[in-house]
Amino acid sequence: MRVSEYGNFRARVAAMGGAREALDTTQKQLASGHRFSRPGEDPAAMSRLVRIERYEGDLERYRSNIDFGEGMINTANDAYQAIIEVLNDARTTANMMADSFQNGERQSQAETVQSMLDSLKSLANTQFDGLFVFGGHLNATAPYVEDPLDSDNVAFVGDAGVLEVDVGEGSRVRINHNATVGLNGAGGGVDIFALTQQLRDALSADDQGAVQASLDEWETAIDQVTQAQSDMGANFQRLQTHKRINEVFKVELERTRSSLQDTDFAEAASELSLRQTAYEASLASSARVQGLSLLNYM
Repeated sequence: MRVSEYGNFRARVAAMGGAREALDTTQKQLASGHRFSRPGEDPAAMSRLVRIERYEGDLERYRSNIDFGEGMINTANDAYQAIIEVLNDARTTANMMADSFQNGERQSQAETVQSMLDSLKSLANTQFDGLFVFGGHLNATAPYVEDPLDSDNVAFVGDAGVLEVDVGEGSRVRINHNATVGLNGAGGGVDIFALTQQLRDALSADDQGAVQASLDEWETAIDQVTQAQSDMGANFQRLQTHKRINEVFKVELERTRSSLQDTDFAEAASELSLRQTAYEASLASSARVQGLSLLNYM
């Protein structure tokens, strides 16, 4: 009989302990705002949270890459636009100076065209965040310099290196343009620097025929730079697309994180009331069985 009473007593103590532990857990959830405080309380949820944290770190890296890429592309695009404006001015000058009525006035325009050449060189050495946007992989130093053989001319010392950034899992986007194509005319295009140098020299020599011979090339040069702008614009749109995709993914991760980790306060408050009632009932039942008052038991 004594063994049976002792066993019953232990069962009642265990029941009270379990009720108290459940009550404490719910109170902690309400106080902290989290469903659990230690990994062991919900290993499966904790494992998913670790993966979510890794994904969020990746998304932050992609966001930073996209911001950098947008800056590079916008800066290059602005430079290309300014270059187009200089080329338009040069074309206008060439058209005017090709007229026979300009004999004797061409030499006076040579200095103006030299200023245009200087502007083109400066724009081609545009920087973003300390990098020369048209330098390819050799973007730590200016890609367009004075020609060592002729200081009045421009030489290219960069390369055609491709710069890409990670924008999503398995996705990369190019953030620079091949200046050897856009500006130097590689692949059958027009070297805008050589063309401007030729116009300057033709004007300096008062050579109407040489000026006239260059007229068609100005249109080609402008179209070439405009195409380079278009190419970069397409890459900018790719960055924007990945940015939107990543933002949606980030919201989904935050929602999943919340469902795994955050306390549902309405549910927890209801649970707290139920567990408080269960705990008090356990205390009262035990007190009656043992012939103790609830106050004495506490």
